[in-house]
Amino acid sequence: MMKIKPFEAFVGDDPVVTYIGIRADENREGYVSQKDTIQAVFPFIEDSLIRADIFKILEDTVGIPEYYQWRSRSGCYFCFFQRQDEWLGLKRAHPDRFADAVRIEKEAGQGYTWVQGKTLEEVVAHAEKREKEKAVCKANIIYPVKWQDTLKNQDDDDPEDQSCIICSL
Repeated sequence: MMKIKPFEAFVGDDPVVTYIGIRADENREGYVSQKDTIQAVFPFIEDSLIRADIFKILEDTVGIPEYYQWRSRSGCYFCFFQRQDEWLGLKRAHPDRFADAVRIEKEAGQGYTWVQGKTLEEVVAHAEKREKEKAVCKANIIYPVKWQDTLKNQDDDDPEDQSCIICSL
């Protein structure tokens, strides 16, 4: 709702078509306005385009955006739906943007965090720890991690089952 209400106010009662970039292989719905004058169109779904198709189109035209080096979707630096390793990727790729997010989090106070219940510093510390554990496991084949421990430590952080209202416009 952060930007939906201003968007609806901006377009007023003018007829508008909003194109929503949800792919045919995504299991989510985008925002559909309750206003009769705003029509939602889902071109990727209508054309049955999946992730591989979108990346092929990008490769053949403008190129794959740089943020896909550390992100699984969307170019919003401060997306609430980023996974922990994506926040770590932001910190490494754009330390200035990460520092801005940390600053915003601290200035907001009152328990405000980008990730519910964790500060960004805690999030990246956890992601770095997981990254090191994975590297040790790969390097130390003699002592592999038990599957029970992997499941126990796994975060339910799948970006495919979450969506941001902004990304859905």
